[in-house]
Amino acid sequence: MDLSLQPYRQPRYVTCLDLGASGALFTTGWDRKIDLQGSKAKALKRSIVTDGIAPPRGSRAEILAAAAIDAE
Repeated sequence: MDLSLQPYRQPRYVTCLDLGASGALFTTGWDRKIDLQGSKAKALKRSIVTDGIAPPRGSRAEILAAAAIDAE
C-alpha cells in the first residue's frame, strides 16, 4: 500500500477560548484577530461544543453500531 506523504494545508484557522465568568474569545487567522468576545463568543463556544464536537449519546452498542465499528 502506497502511503506517500501529502503537504499539510490549513486554509482556515480559528481559536475559541472560554474565559469562565469573563466570557470567551473567538479569533480567526494565524495572527488571531479577535472577531467576537464576551457573551457572544461564549454562546458560539457553547454551540460548537454541544452541537459540533460533543461526544455521541446513547449506549456503547448504539454508538458503535452507528459508526459501523465492531464492539468486540
